[in-house]
Amino acid sequence: AGDYEFELLGPAPHDLLGSDFAGLEFTYQIETQSGVLSNSASLFLTIIDDAPQAFDDADSVPEGIGNAISGNVIDGVDDGNDGTGAEDDIGGDGTAGSDGPRVPPDNEPLNTASFSGGTFTIVGEFGTLELSEDGSYTYTLDDASVPTGSTDVFTYQITDDDTDTST
Repeated sequence: AGDYEFELLGPAPHDLLGSDFAGLEFTYQIETQSGVLSNSASLFLTIIDDAPQAFDDADSVPEGIGNAISGNVIDGVDDGNDGTGAEDDIGGDGTAGSDGPRVPPDNEPLNTASFSGGTFTIVGEFGTLELSEDGSYTYTLDDASVPTGSTDVFTYQITDDDTDTST
């Protein structure tokens, strides 16, 4: 019997077919105190790629044109306006880029959208969302009077360092 320790120091290579598994084989021999070597044996390790997981976020803004809220969809923190959010799981591959996970600019719903200077701007039914690549956002109400219970819904996607995504 013996012990081993394995520490993954970075993303494991995936095969060319895009598999989320990476296999490693280690061959070893055991040497007795008298210097006799055993037959070779192998240890097989399977590394399972843990993709990121995005969770829904919600926030609320008081009625009135120009009122705004802010927060971050990745860490789930909002500015305290009764919003709810869960911290997204970036996964073990790390983040896509040196300054954090990426929120790509190509995931807008049926709203008018634009991307400029690292900020994705989406005009919703009742307000405008400005969402940065680091997950920080500001939502500004554009209508003076919004019917009770109305919502603007926006979709975002996070990408980890080996291009796995979650929406």
